[in-house]
Amino acid sequence: MSSLALASNYGPDLTFANVGSSLVQALWKPFEKEFKDFGDELRERRKAVAAEIQLASEVAAAKERDSALEYRKSGSVFRSEFKRAEKQLQEWRLWREERGQSQ
Repeated sequence: MSSLALASNYGPDLTFANVGSSLVQALWKPFEKEFKDFGDELRERRKAVAAEIQLASEVAAAKERDSALEYRKSGSVFRSEFKRAEKQLQEWRLWREERGQSQ
């Protein structure tokens, strides 16, 4: 007797898909009960890892902001020093020109 004929003898609900689905559902419930604690622990650890990643991201962003601020400050210091040196050079040139004219 073919499987098609067997299925037709027991009605339209008995197919390989339905039997397989019923079997999976019957096995799934004990699986859920068996590994519930493990699943709960995995969920908690996933939350903890996500929190650590968020914290690390915030710390990295804060460090980047501090670094950018320091870079801008150092650029400002460099520009100030450059202007001071440029002013000294200009004064030296004026002094030299005045000295040359007086001789």
